[in-house]
Amino acid sequence: MTDLMELASRVEAGEGPDRSLDHDIQDAVRLDGYTADRDGCSGNLCGTMTRMAADGDGVEWKPLLAYTASLDAAMSLIEADEYWRLGNDGEGPDPAAFKATVTSHDDEAMIHFHDAVAETAALALCCAALRARAHQGTAHVEQ
Repeated sequence: MTDLMELASRVEAGEGPDRSLDHDIQDAVRLDGYTADRDGCSGNLCGTMTRMAADGDGVEWKPLLAYTASLDAAMSLIEADEYWRLGNDGEGPDPAAFKATVTSHDDEAMIHFHDAVAETAALALCCAALRARAHQGTAHVEQ
């Protein structure tokens, strides 16, 4: 399984939408119990659909979400009980970069803030959400 913190750093360093990162994110979080099959891409389905394998349930074609391109897809990485915010960074080497914060909590009800600054809003939100998941140890979540 992909290390979520390492994956978050790769997402944060991204320069824009990246289907390879989208595959890595799907494999790491396994939303709805599916993992992406990189070898299952063929013809005009490449980039939008991929073969997804569910645990013991065979293989079917499903859309591969564009986590690194779409705010809606990035939002699917945020747990229902987490808070988030997103905007321009306004500081740092590139004040036009986007900054996202996603919260997580632990067993003592402590709230933790996970920040990310990236080139696009979707990358920043993905990165912060992956860091929150890494903190909670929730790679696999049924939604």
